[in-house]
Amino acid sequence: MVRTASLGTATGTSQRMAPNMMDALNSLMMEQWMRCWHYFGTSGGSKYYPMITLKFRPDGSLAAEPVLRNPTSDPALTSLAAAAMNAVRECNPMKIPSQFAPYFDQWKSRTVEFRPDEMR
Repeated sequence: MVRTASLGTATGTSQRMAPNMMDALNSLMMEQWMRCWHYFGTSGGSKYYPMITLKFRPDGSLAAEPVLRNPTSDPALTSLAAAAMNAVRECNPMKIPSQFAPYFDQWKSRTVEFRPDEMR
């Protein structure tokens, strides 16, 4: 599963998405990343989950290079972080339906947590 946290807006004046709409957008994004996910290991019981900060353009393409927020020094887990970064890059641009366009300020920046055991 991919867990997301929106970074919100600077002014707080944009339209707000209903919780069910946000859930739908999160599910849609997760489904796309799952198709691009190529990691065949497990986290080995580790509590390490790569967290990536993303910035999007209104068309769903990345506006900046993804940033791994919690790099690991454990060689056994670096491939997990690399797989998450590759999934984000491979799925660029995201296919975001037009119904979410008015809420761009809510999804333009987000931090995504990749949990390998839930990505299958």
